[in-house]
Amino acid sequence: MFMAQVVATTFSCFIQVAVLNFALTNIKDACTLHQPEHFTCPGGKVFFSASIIWGLIGPQRIFSPGQIYSGLFWFFLVGARTPVIFYFAARKWPKSPIKYLIAPLLFGRAGSTPPPQQHHPTFSLGVLSDFFFKKSSENPTSPGGQD
Repeated sequence: MFMAQVVATTFSCFIQVAVLNFALTNIKDACTLHQPEHFTCPGGKVFFSASIIWGLIGPQRIFSPGQIYSGLFWFFLVGARTPVIFYFAARKWPKSPIKYLIAPLLFGRAGSTPPPQQHHPTFSLGVLSDFFFKKSSENPTSPGGQD
């Protein structure tokens, strides 16, 4: 699986650059306000912001101890320990819902979740659907299982 991911990532890098070069050379007025099909280049804004943060301001002034985002370094520790905690908790209590917790999904989803009032319904729906899918796949007499 790892090799498949490495190969796919490597190919996608070259393909993405080729498609970008093709689009910029063959689409008239690409990345301008007057482009007829409204092709834009939003990635340039993200790259500009990142270059300002990492080049002009510098990570030391943002992430050093005592600075505004210094607490973010604690989340490296949280991210490294949480999967281990989930693993051992699921082994200790194998019939509990803990076995359905997947730390990368929980943390990754938090970055793209809608506003706070919608966190609970989204999470609840995901947990319930995973629970019922798991139950139906474990039951051999379920519709679709072999009798």
